[in-house]
Amino acid sequence: TIFSLAGREHFPAGYLRRLESMQAGLSVAVVYLGVNRDYRACFNSTHEISRNETFDQHENFRYAHEGNLQKAGFSLCNYSVLDAGAAPAGKNALAITLLLPYDWRNRWSWDSGHDSYEACKNEVALALIQRAEEMLPGLRQHIEVMEVGTPLTMESFTMNPAGTIYGW
Repeated sequence: TIFSLAGREHFPAGYLRRLESMQAGLSVAVVYLGVNRDYRACFNSTHEISRNETFDQHENFRYAHEGNLQKAGFSLCNYSVLDAGAAPAGKNALAITLLLPYDWRNRWSWDSGHDSYEACKNEVALALIQRAEEMLPGLRQHIEVMEVGTPLTMESFTMNPAGTIYGW
């Protein structure tokens, strides 16, 4: 907001220096799924399930910063629990969300070209779907629609530096 919209000239130099020294918080990868199965009963009257490998949050954040797809905590959200109209009857709208850094794997292989970026996104999606299948049996075979958002996606749609969802 300050640099792109308001302009640096409207702020004190000390404030700008402090702002420029701050580091953006983590961003996320999100796998959005439309599935042809009703998984609402698996959510036990809640719309979101979080999964961590440990109760030690320092370790969980380390896994996220490392981009450890097998151990980083993730959340599984079923929008159809909140809104029966989010998907047609008997189907569900799901999202699997994982904290991951903006610069993971050379900015998600973006600098190596679009095909490399797509391959990286698909690798993340497959890993998350496999982990989610522990809670939602047979998930993979019920996917009708899939979109994958990365920190670069978050940056593009929100203009948040490094796609952060938490700010500084």
